[in-house]
Amino acid sequence: MGSHAVLFDLVDAGQRAKVKSQGKSTKAKVLGIGTRVKGMTYQKSVGAALIVAMTFVAAPAYAQIDLTGTWQRVGQNDNGASREPVDLLGMPFSADGRAKALSYDIASLSATERQCQMYPPIYAIVGPFPLQFTMVPDPVTQKLLAWKIAGWGDRDETVIWMDGRPHPSKNAPHTHGGFTTGEWEGDTLTAVTTHFKLGDIKRHRGFNSDRATMTYRFNRHGDVLTVTGLLEDPVYLAEPYALTEIYRLTTNPNNFPLTACEPIEELPILHENPALVPHYLPGKHPAMNEMTEHYNIPLEAVVGGPETMYPEYRKKLKDKYVMPPPCKDGCGRPPAPGQGRGQGQGQGLDQQGAPPAGGRGAAPPAGRGGGRGATPQ
Repeated sequence: MGSHAVLFDLVDAGQRAKVKSQGKSTKAKVLGIGTRVKGMTYQKSVGAALIVAMTFVAAPAYAQIDLTGTWQRVGQNDNGASREPVDLLGMPFSADGRAKALSYDIASLSATERQCQMYPPIYAIVGPFPLQFTMVPDPVTQKLLAWKIAGWGDRDETVIWMDGRPHPSKNAPHTHGGFTTGEWEGDTLTAVTTHFKLGDIKRHRGFNSDRATMTYRFNRHGDVLTVTGLLEDPVYLAEPYALTEIYRLTTNPNNFPLTACEPIEELPILHENPALVPHYLPGKHPAMNEMTEHYNIPLEAVVGGPETMYPEYRKKLKDKYVMPPPCKDGCGRPPAPGQGRGQGQGQGLDQQGAPPAGGRGAAPPAGRGGGRGATPQ
């Protein structure tokens, strides 16, 4: 029976009720259910019935929004915002997180055990990938069991479990995609991801630890999807890191599914000496001052920290920042081969800062299986 039908039946029953006493006791029978109302007049009983019925009518029903489809990002800042090897501005790193970022040498990606590593869950927001949502029904009841966000290139798939299952123990194995549960808060899908491995917060420039937690909020507005992410990390972040990205539903998706990755010998020095871990010692990163040299941004801002996230930080820099002169040559153009910015003398690089022949980005040796990004034969 609908709420409006209940309302009309209650009113009709109230009109048919007989008042047997004007004293302290009034008996009424509503919809065949005997109810004794003490000290209540006829008008009050009908009024109470109306209030109860109208409460049911006005009660909102939370709707689950359909997220099925491929959502293409409206803008993509990953490549444009990841040009300088040292650019942590606006990222709330702790001292440990900053030390981790400044010790990182991209040559470490050529180590056999790291060639096929994937990006962490936050890359669903900061990376160039679209979001392809599919529903996973329960095989018996056909009720929604989970939402699945397909993997893309170097990012693992994300399964958002909607059946109320708990997160595993903190000692459970960690994967690149992590373990995610979700629930509806009104028309917002809130998902929480744990148990994911260390990975890039910003491409090869900052990292989360394996103790981090990622919280997503998905809001659909017609053909537009707003995704807000909040990354919390007790190891590498001093404060939560919040990001927002906008996606648009597309009927012509450009999907790039997960593909098999085969490690190859990229840097011979790493295969000849498996104990070698490419890195930079404290204060020795060769690109430490590039942002200051190119854009006059003070080093204290370049290395990030919680205060660099907020607009008020500009006031602190107003007496230190001087706008650089307009660019006149090679503006926005990639550097010439062999002269890329940020090449230094970290472990695994030669004295000129260039990787040895056959390193990452070089054509694979003849007769070998292609590595990540190689052209299939």
